[in-house]
Amino acid sequence: MEEVLVSFTRNAERIQKSRGSQLFSEGLAVENLYYIEEGFAKLFSIDSNGRETLYTIVSPGGVCGIALENGHAHSNYTASMITDGIVIEIPKRSLAKFCKEEPRAWRWLAEREAKQRASMERRIKILSIPEVIRRLDALIPYLIEDCGFLPEEDGSFVIPLLQSEVAGFVGATRETTSAMLNVMAKRNLIRLARGRVVIPDLSAFGQA
Repeated sequence: MEEVLVSFTRNAERIQKSRGSQLFSEGLAVENLYYIEEGFAKLFSIDSNGRETLYTIVSPGGVCGIALENGHAHSNYTASMITDGIVIEIPKRSLAKFCKEEPRAWRWLAEREAKQRASMERRIKILSIPEVIRRLDALIPYLIEDCGFLPEEDGSFVIPLLQSEVAGFVGATRETTSAMLNVMAKRNLIRLARGRVVIPDLSAFGQA
């Protein structure tokens, strides 16, 4: 199915997006399906205190937008890039025409949504862990697997998230998350860099 979708988007405009570029906003109508060709995007909402809650990360080859909003006229989330990347915006009319000509497309999109829901269920289990540091210990391997982050040449992994974004995933304040990340850094489980978390040895997680 991916090959069919790639063929469909072959002549579509590819839009360069930088980190922080917004694709669509919570509460507004979403008129496009966004195909992430390169880079990573996040889906999130902002609560009344201005704090982000992250729902998922969309990896290369993934989609977000109209087809994954369960038929709602307005989006339940905001989507923005967490890395530089290339995005293809597919208008609703073009998507409907494509799906009419290629019935497998609806099944593919439904499977994508089911995968996203399964990922959400795993994250809910992580959020039920009482201690923030143990949540982080479970969250980091989950993110690497779920997002398909590839190892660097030295075998390390890089998660391209700000500490505030990690806090949004782990369900804690930025201050608490930052403190726990610093504890993990002192244990050499992670290295903190600007806008990213580096994991030197993934096998060290889940050993506590």
